[in-house]
Amino acid sequence: MDATQHWFATLKWNASLRQWIARTENGIISVNESAYDRYMNEYLISQGIERKTWTQYIYPAEEAWKRQCEAEERLLANGVPAWKIKEQLRSQGIIWKTWTQYICPAEEAWKRQCALQDRLNTDIDFWRSVAQTQAAACIFRGS
Repeated sequence: MDATQHWFATLKWNASLRQWIARTENGIISVNESAYDRYMNEYLISQGIERKTWTQYIYPAEEAWKRQCEAEERLLANGVPAWKIKEQLRSQGIIWKTWTQYICPAEEAWKRQCALQDRLNTDIDFWRSVAQTQAAACIFRGS
């Protein structure tokens, strides 16, 4: 299978149709949104991942960073020497981290989820069986 065939044979979201679509040598596989979500969620859970949006991964990390920055600013404003900031933060239950130390784990979790989604989206035999057995999905035989 060449790169173009592989691209078409990967399930992709079609916003106009509100369907997940793949074009194969045997026709078009179409899976509706609710069936796709159900199967994708089950698959990710079986892999130990709760399906989230990028924002749901990044927002908590950004909020933790923001809390740390605000706490640092308060400490500095109250005259705490810079060299004692980490210790003072620790006493408030905050372990000092860099921006990267907050964000990278969230980004890595997002990348793991995306890789698993991509893996399932390329499993055309699986989606073909979903389309054949689910009333919510169907296969349209192409010419």
